[in-house]
Amino acid sequence: MTESRNNHSKTGVRFFGEITALLSHDLKNVLAIINENAGLLEDFSLMAAGGNPISPERLGMIAGKIQRQVRRADEMIKRLNRVGHSVDRPLDTVNLAGLVETVCALAARKAMLKTVSLSITQPSGPVTVKTDPFVLQQLIWVCIDRAIRIAGASNTVEIAIKSTTRGATIVFGPMEAIRNKPVDTGSELPQKELLGMLNADLVTDRNQGTLAVELPLEITG
Repeated sequence: MTESRNNHSKTGVRFFGEITALLSHDLKNVLAIINENAGLLEDFSLMAAGGNPISPERLGMIAGKIQRQVRRADEMIKRLNRVGHSVDRPLDTVNLAGLVETVCALAARKAMLKTVSLSITQPSGPVTVKTDPFVLQQLIWVCIDRAIRIAGASNTVEIAIKSTTRGATIVFGPMEAIRNKPVDTGSELPQKELLGMLNADLVTDRNQGTLAVELPLEITG
């Protein structure tokens, strides 16, 4: 049991570390763009002080660029905040579509570096389960990472959230690579530990070319 808890702690730290590294890189880009446009505003201010007329349209364009970057940074921080607060709720009813959207947004840069696109197919209605949201986010992150590697460059990873009689499922695919060869779905850590904590299964369908997380309606002891 102690070894299992230690494995989970390491997995959680690794998860936080990776998303923080990715987000900090994006935030640095945001700050660089804001700084560049602030420099332009300073140049315009000096021009105006020298008696040169400044186009209101150009000022408005620069202000708009800064506002867009501020909104972008705000959304990044909100996502990180949601992940951070999920640690406080070891058992909670979660909207799977919202959870998947958060993790996909955090993984966007990871996918971009591999020239892979992430696309979510929204369910027709709310799909909820009572689970550990922090652990589930880690499992989704692991699955996205695996799907990105399986998909290969210039491909799209489709992600669908569906209700089932048992609970819910998150389907990744179809991916041609899964059709062509077996994919190990449960023997390696941290995946095995996360699945056990969620009472979940990870299965592949070679005919459909999909990888799916099958979740119970509620975690049981």
